[in-house]
Amino acid sequence: MLRAIKLWGRQRLGLAFHHPVQVIRHVELHGDPDYGGWCVCPDGIDARSIVYDCGVGADISFATSLVKRYGLRVWAFDPTPSSIRWFERQPCPAEVVFRPYGIADADGRAKLYLPDRPGYGSGTLIPDAVHAGSVVEVEVKRLVTIMAELGHRTVDILKLDIEGAEYAVLRDILDGGLAVEQILVEFHHAPTSRDFARARAAIEQLNLRRYRIFALRHGTDFSFIRTADDRSNGLARDATGLAAYTHPGTGG
Repeated sequence: MLRAIKLWGRQRLGLAFHHPVQVIRHVELHGDPDYGGWCVCPDGIDARSIVYDCGVGADISFATSLVKRYGLRVWAFDPTPSSIRWFERQPCPAEVVFRPYGIADADGRAKLYLPDRPGYGSGTLIPDAVHAGSVVEVEVKRLVTIMAELGHRTVDILKLDIEGAEYAVLRDILDGGLAVEQILVEFHHAPTSRDFARARAAIEQLNLRRYRIFALRHGTDFSFIRTADDRSNGLARDATGLAAYTHPGTGG
């Protein structure tokens, strides 16, 4: 909450990028509210819904919360060796199905740059100052390939926390016209960064394909939903530009 207030203040002073909620939807927060939690729209979500959790790291609270709430199945993906070992030790519900490969804009093998600090989190396909550790080669697949292999024509919720590779993956998804209803993405360039222009461009492309922001957390975790058209889903804004959300079981 403190982070959100600080960001709101910087936005009002013109010191940070401001992109308000664009369409009002019912919102639920699933997962750890402090770390690993994501906002989803519960409308139409049930036990038959398809959820992909890309970028597990060392937290599956999002996946397990959805399983507990709706009895659905979640496919989780992460090629990071430490994440694979961590997942193998977890008492996960059978409905959380883990796949030890990453999502990218091409099929094949790719270099994965690991964090320079043990336990920091997932590796990345995009080298940066934080991921200055060793480099390993991992398997990666396009979303269209994953959907075909799993027999899914539609993905109801796609979570992308993939350490900077989200821009290429989003472009591949949009160019392929894949049927994804909700896209939850962490942009790894913060709104206070000069490099946030890449995230701004990605948001504009998502908007052109009728995806609208219905929730925003921490200034970097965006929840998009695919709308029918702008006439029936006119861009709506709240007073602060941030969506209110409820945690499952709290009502509202």
